[in-house]
Amino acid sequence: MTDRAASFHLAGVLIWRSYREQRAKLFLLPLAFAGLIALFTLVAFYVPGILTGTTRLALRRAAELYFPTIADSRAALALAMLFIQGPFFAALFASLTGAMTAQAAVGSEAARGGFELLLSAPYRPREIFVAMLAASLAITLTSWAVLMLAMMGIVALALSLVGSRPVLSTGFLVLAFLLPLPMALWANLIGLAFALMFPRLAQARIGTSTSLVQLVAILPGLILLLLATVRPDINLAAAAGIAIALALAGVAAGLTVLRRWFRPGALLES
Repeated sequence: MTDRAASFHLAGVLIWRSYREQRAKLFLLPLAFAGLIALFTLVAFYVPGILTGTTRLALRRAAELYFPTIADSRAALALAMLFIQGPFFAALFASLTGAMTAQAAVGSEAARGGFELLLSAPYRPREIFVAMLAASLAITLTSWAVLMLAMMGIVALALSLVGSRPVLSTGFLVLAFLLPLPMALWANLIGLAFALMFPRLAQARIGTSTSLVQLVAILPGLILLLLATVRPDINLAAAAGIAIALALAGVAAGLTVLRRWFRPGALLES
């Protein structure tokens, strides 16, 4: 069996085991994040007063730019939340999912002694690395697809209820749909890199619920969301396009670093 065949055979086994162990969790988390975006949209419609002043002003400005026919209505605020800030919330949530997926995959293998078994089996370290990477990215891709399908359903429902269409270019809508994917892959790669190369550092936590790795992984998505909030008048298509390009470049660089410096012994020392 060639290196590539062995890696993908092992990746298939790891993916199957992840689906078997987590099952509904793989789908419930992205659906919960989509539900949060729907909740934010409902808040903007029913109780906009509880939004921060900066967010409210940003939504009002976005409503004037992209929903001019209903700019003074509550529906415009809700649609601005869904169409303008929604993709950036989705990118942030997808990043968090990607980081959590990587950490969970490595953590579960370490807890059951899986790495010792893999290293003692007829697999080379390179094959184990490629298999872990492929399995983690495949699960992240599944989570992204579930999140985007849920978002499409929310958008279709909102448009049918309001009966208004945004003044947004097709390019932005396509980029907004794709944006969460490279952000999720970037976060997944960061989570995997720390978990495989610096397992002790990957366990460092900030507070009780967030790890240092998760914070680093979601930072690009968080910056994008803040940018869309502070500057709603920027060229959103350009911002999304640049973010996608940078995320893909980061993924390529991360793959190079991981492949060159991955050391199996670090996993056994953790």
